[in-house]
Amino acid sequence: MSNKKVILIGAGVTGLCSGINLEKAGYEVEIYEMHSLPGGVCTAWKRNGYVFDGCINWLMGSSPDGYFHDLWREVGALDDTTKVVEYDVYSVVELSSGRKISIYTDPEKLEKEMLALSGEDEKEIKRFIRAIKLFSRLQFPADNVNMVGYIVRLAGFLISNAGTALMFIRLFGMDIKDYAKRFRNPDIRETILRIIDGDIGASMLVMMLGYMAKKANGFVIGGSLEFAKRIEKKYLSLGGKIFYDSRVKEIIVENNKATGIRLENRKICNADYIVSAADGYDTIYRMLGGKYKTPLIEEAYSKWKLFPATCQVSLGVADEFKNEPPMISFILKKKIITDPKSSTGELHLRILNFDRSLAPAGKTPVAVMLPADYDYWANLRNENKAEYDKQKKRIAEETIEAINNRFPGIKEKVEAVDVATPATYERYTNVWKGRWEGFWPNAKQVRKKIPYKIPGLSNFWMAGQWLHPGGGLPPALMDGKQVCSEICKKDRQDK
Repeated sequence: MSNKKVILIGAGVTGLCSGINLEKAGYEVEIYEMHSLPGGVCTAWKRNGYVFDGCINWLMGSSPDGYFHDLWREVGALDDTTKVVEYDVYSVVELSSGRKISIYTDPEKLEKEMLALSGEDEKEIKRFIRAIKLFSRLQFPADNVNMVGYIVRLAGFLISNAGTALMFIRLFGMDIKDYAKRFRNPDIRETILRIIDGDIGASMLVMMLGYMAKKANGFVIGGSLEFAKRIEKKYLSLGGKIFYDSRVKEIIVENNKATGIRLENRKICNADYIVSAADGYDTIYRMLGGKYKTPLIEEAYSKWKLFPATCQVSLGVADEFKNEPPMISFILKKKIITDPKSSTGELHLRILNFDRSLAPAGKTPVAVMLPADYDYWANLRNENKAEYDKQKKRIAEETIEAINNRFPGIKEKVEAVDVATPATYERYTNVWKGRWEGFWPNAKQVRKKIPYKIPGLSNFWMAGQWLHPGGGLPPALMDGKQVCSEICKKDRQDK
């Protein structure tokens, strides 16, 4: 047990998970959060009786068969009462040829579906399916205990599946757009590119479908904000404290040692250790004044590719969307122009008709993500709020019209409309350039990482998705354990 105090900046999933582990380790923990709610970008909001979800499409570790599941239970995110929907069909892709394909989570069904589109690609399709099955059978350690035994078992497993394992490893070196070229049939190539962004690492597609194949990558009923609130509840039950509406202005450093924080209201709070689970750029360049940036950090924030900025258009619709999958990807008759630099000729419509807690009976929240230019939306909101609101209304109307073309009559059933722009994400979560998921996980960047510790600054750590290209909830969960481990290790060394 320790009698030392830790201050955490940010009550997102990383901050809450870090706080839980540190409280369990005996530290006195305080979290300071700029917003009035937990979760950070893992959030949702209500409009006219509908809950519009802003984060979780699927959760790795949603079922007991999945890696991360026990860790999610440790932090209170999942328990015996939590209901999860594991997808049978992840999405339906309506192709430009007029054909369509269901992306089954059962690899056998997916294989038949793909072969029905293209018998000429049978060999490559079977390789793809074998890679999905291989990943679905991989077991991962929940911590660093007994790692030697795990490595021995893993080596044996990979040797016995050497051919498929080699293919999977090769996928780490290519992006989806390059992988799609392996298929001869244009419908199959388009399918691969429409399931997931073409510039993302090909291994990400196999991982996603592999976890869905083992029914461990589903949607947690209640949505993202309720998910975050359960973690918050666990943290508070352990004695942790959270101070909301408390934006940190500065991390106080004395002799290259972090000693506390100064809030925007000028209040100073001291602690033995400081952890920033807040936005990475804001931590380095504002809270620390840019004094401790390293060449790697400068390279990351100046050269690394970011997740695209987006506008989320959410609609509350008085329709059940019976028998529709959770996602439909379809081609538009007319492009939607989000802003002068951004447009799309297809929509990926997210349909949350399977979670009745998110809408009144007989009704459904739906949403689409439109590509957007951060600078345009941020500047417009700052310089001309009336025009900003006008453009939000315009893209909402164009989106409704596009959905109505696919689902005739839906336009008259829309009861609630909300548009979240990159400026919205920045305003509510302080995320850099409105990028709700940090650095882009393409083949070039997916192996990169920013360290938890900054050279030359003691008693300070960073944690969260801005350290790992790909971002998302798994790094947030794991960082909560890792930061605690590093602080405990330092304590032992200092004694």
